[in-house]
Amino acid sequence: AAYPNPFNPTTRFTVDVPRSAQVDVAIYNVLGQKIVSLMSGEQAAGSYDMEWSATDAHSQVVPTGIYFIRMTSDNFSAVQKIMLMK
Repeated sequence: AAYPNPFNPTTRFTVDVPRSAQVDVAIYNVLGQKIVSLMSGEQAAGSYDMEWSATDAHSQVVPTGIYFIRMTSDNFSAVQKIMLMK
């Protein structure tokens, strides 16, 4: 689970990868548009501490609102809703 949530300006969460796999972790807005990719590619098994500082792929601060952390790997997909409050 992401913490803190709601957050300002940074939220942290852990991604658990049970076995070596292609893993993608990205932040999306409520329109389903990808804001930024935080992890993409082959990852070894393990637990990864991640952080998002409310910026997009161009390091621009995103507006207040609801965002989604989406992790996909092989046949697995998980989404968590987070809220940025300024």
